[in-house]
Amino acid sequence: MSALLTLLALTAPPGPSGLQASFVTMLEAHDFEIPQVNAEPGRLPYRLFVPADQMQARPLVVWLHGLGESGHDNVHQLRWTDTLVFQPPHECARYPFFFLVPQCPRQDESWHQVLGIKADGEPGEVLDFVAALIRRTIDDYPIDPDHVTLAGLSSGGTACWELAARNPGLFAAIAPLASSGSPVEGIEQHIDIPVWAFHSIHDTNLEARIKETVNRLQKAEKLVHLSTVDGDGHNCWSMAFEEYHLLDWLLAARRGHSSPLPGSISLKNRSRNLLKSWEPWQLVLTVFVPLMMAIATWSALRSRTRMAVASSTAAPED
Repeated sequence: MSALLTLLALTAPPGPSGLQASFVTMLEAHDFEIPQVNAEPGRLPYRLFVPADQMQARPLVVWLHGLGESGHDNVHQLRWTDTLVFQPPHECARYPFFFLVPQCPRQDESWHQVLGIKADGEPGEVLDFVAALIRRTIDDYPIDPDHVTLAGLSSGGTACWELAARNPGLFAAIAPLASSGSPVEGIEQHIDIPVWAFHSIHDTNLEARIKETVNRLQKAEKLVHLSTVDGDGHNCWSMAFEEYHLLDWLLAARRGHSSPLPGSISLKNRSRNLLKSWEPWQLVLTVFVPLMMAIATWSALRSRTRMAVASSTAAPED
């Protein structure tokens, strides 16, 4: 029976969110309760991927979705992650990290909306409770607290700047994607971790703002890099993961350790990009033909050397 249920899940058509049920169920569904005045506790829906191997402390990647994925269904916020972070086939054993995806409540609301009451009795925004959720997740699971990174797209990318600025020491690195820059005054005084930002050259409405934020941080000698890519309109995140291997960079970042610089791509990933970009005939002409010629030349020289040795050995003595 369990095998039949697994087969049905794998072959089920995508749901209203466009996500396969087999992928959605791979991430645990939870609610983070939020105190409210004169009302029932509010909730912050979130999904958590828990790796199969928890014998050692694992990295945690936090993902902040865009405006169109807000709501209460605890599913839509997973959009894009099923192909960019968790590439098919979706098997738990392939992913040695935790992945936390909160969902901003109330359709089409921002990460800055007041959602409830904080522990100090003051009104709290969604980002305040996201930070509390991250800290509780670190406490509850075998997560390396020096190996926590943050990424987000569009409004979630903009929220990355503020969440990191409000919580110094919480993240090892952040990656704001298609953001409108930082709304935080004096951002250069609050960000002291590697930042790799991405922006599409076709997203002209937000270009000036993100460049202004990056320039401020670079003038303050912070580790910040902006990659402008030939994306599809607002979408720069697909290229960030598929061609710049952003997930590898996030997983390599560790607080207090030597981490890859923002904007750096490993030699292995550069080679993967090069091979992926070649047509089969280019691969043959560029790699296999020179290789075969080199082998043929080496064989000919080796054969000639053997013949010369054999000839000198067989020569009669005077």
